Amino acid sequence: MNMQRVKSLIGKITELSGKDKLDLIEIDLLMDYTRVLYADLSEMRGKQPVQLGIKNEPTLEELTNAMQEDEEEPGEPVMPTPAITFINEEEPGDEPEAERVKRDDIRRHIGINDKYQILSELFNNDSAAYETMLEGINASSDFRQALEWIDEHGYKKYSWNDEHEAVQILYGIVSNYFSGTGR
Repeated sequence: MNMQRVKSLIGKITELSGKDKLDLIEIDLLMDYTRVLYADLSEMRGKQPVQLGIKNEPTLEELTNAMQEDEEEPGEPVMPTPAITFINEEEPGDEPEAERVKRDDIRRHIGINDKYQILSELFNNDSAAYETMLEGINASSDFRQALEWIDEHGYKKYSWNDEHEAVQILYGIVSNYFSGTGR
């Protein structure tokens, strides 16, 4: 682990956070960069020697006195959190099958690594084209119609190769999406 990677991640986070409006993919990138940065910094912290005798550290007696003072001063009463109640009397799972299928989204079936691979290798990091593809798949009524959409708006437009790993991943996700939803 080196500081260069930390600096690079901070630079990427700073660059993305400077935008006024973020796309979904950019939010996911920020989250991913943050996770990696946190992991790297945690690793660095674990390698630091423990320093004992830090200056200005309160003594046990000072901590005890401070705690006793806090107990003597009455604080604001803590309000109980209200219980959550459903306005609609139907249980969440009571909706008709057609409505559940209609609200399902292909995005829920795409893992973060697959998303980045598909976006970068098939759409040249064009998040608008990627999102258009997903909306078209969501709007498709069945697997055949989704394949036609992909063929027209991805395969032909970007000259994809059938044997490319990212193409196979996308087709597999779409196949699972339609077989899993019963569409």
